[in-house]
Amino acid sequence: MFLAHAVLFVVYLGRIWGLWGKSKTNSVNGVRITCKLECSIQNLGFLVQGNSNQHLPADMNIDFPLWLVKDLARRKNIISFECPKYYKKTYRDIQDADPRVLNLHKMGPYFYLVGLKFSQINTQDSAIIIESIFRVLRIRLKKILDYSTHSLQIEEKEYLRTLDQTELFLFLISNNQNKKFQDWQYKPMFDVKTSILVEKNKKRKAINIIPA
Repeated sequence: MFLAHAVLFVVYLGRIWGLWGKSKTNSVNGVRITCKLECSIQNLGFLVQGNSNQHLPADMNIDFPLWLVKDLARRKNIISFECPKYYKKTYRDIQDADPRVLNLHKMGPYFYLVGLKFSQINTQDSAIIIESIFRVLRIRLKKILDYSTHSLQIEEKEYLRTLDQTELFLFLISNNQNKKFQDWQYKPMFDVKTSILVEKNKKRKAINIIPA
């Protein structure tokens, strides 16, 4: 059951990813991951600001963007790296204690999508990270939807500042649909119009009733 939910979760995040503009997807892919070089890399010394060496020496610690880490991780003996800070076991334990009180925006405005992208790298923590962020969103989602049905008071605006961009996206969708429902619910009765298909059907029946 969990696996099925997790798959749907990944698919849904992927759809959100597709709806976002290029600038936001670049922000996710550009998150820096601290790595250690397992071998020297020729002619890339310029990647490190202030580095006078033409090459990057082995055993050097360097921050690479997530997209590059994913590419280099497919090749053996080039880099080693640790799990990003907020996805390590220490923080996963904090998140599991009560996800509803977390300020995910401080942990990273793209908490879920960075976790999803990082988990695509084949590490021993990949499955655990997916399980953890899925559980965090599942528990936090009820409160997000509850707030989305109310007008934006001061308390609610403060609450929105604790959401990551995925949660804020879901909040805005729910809030917008709720407003549309309320507009329809309280719309004056005389403004309700018969469907064009229904009108055509009535006319067709009336024609059939008229004797030849």
